[in-house]
Amino acid sequence: MSKLKVYNTPRPYLSWSQYFLWFRNPKLYIEHYIYGEDGYNSDAMRLGKKMAERMQLDEETDYPDIEQVAMFMPKSPKREYEIKTNFEGIPLYGILDGFNPRSNKKIIREIKTGTKFTQSMADKTEQLTFYTILVFAKYGKLPARIYLDWAPTERNINTGKLKLTGEVKTFETKRTMQDILLFYSKIKKVWEEIQEMSKKEYNKIIK
Repeated sequence: MSKLKVYNTPRPYLSWSQYFLWFRNPKLYIEHYIYGEDGYNSDAMRLGKKMAERMQLDEETDYPDIEQVAMFMPKSPKREYEIKTNFEGIPLYGILDGFNPRSNKKIIREIKTGTKFTQSMADKTEQLTFYTILVFAKYGKLPARIYLDWAPTERNINTGKLKLTGEVKTFETKRTMQDILLFYSKIKKVWEEIQEMSKKEYNKIIK
């Protein structure tokens, strides 16, 4: 397959966050990646970020609910593992919450917070398919196992504040070559659209 032509895009690669934002709202993508405006930031997103930072830095915080979850969260040889690769002409980049790069059997772990998560959601989430493509493109093999570790959240009935319940539930899922090929057509379309948009927006700025 021939390599895709690359324009001067906001990032020299396609990440999951870029793909998801463009797919959901191209206008927000342009505002954030082209013009540097802050994106939407909810209390759920802020809590998820705090949890991610706790696991990445492995340092205790002043939040009891986060510390309880961190105690029971499954461990990985590498946290926040970066992968830069190319798949069929598309430069890709991602940060895996958990990974085992030195093992022959590759294992992906992703941490999610939220009020609801199910096995069906784990099986269908495209983020894990995106990460599977990263691993396949980098190492030439599908992940042996894929885990999604869910830390449920709830709102305090008195204050309305969002917090972690302290529980951790793990869903095991898998992705096949068919899943990769089907998803490739979607990321290819998004990458082409981002390139075309970038060309138009940068021409506006130059003028």
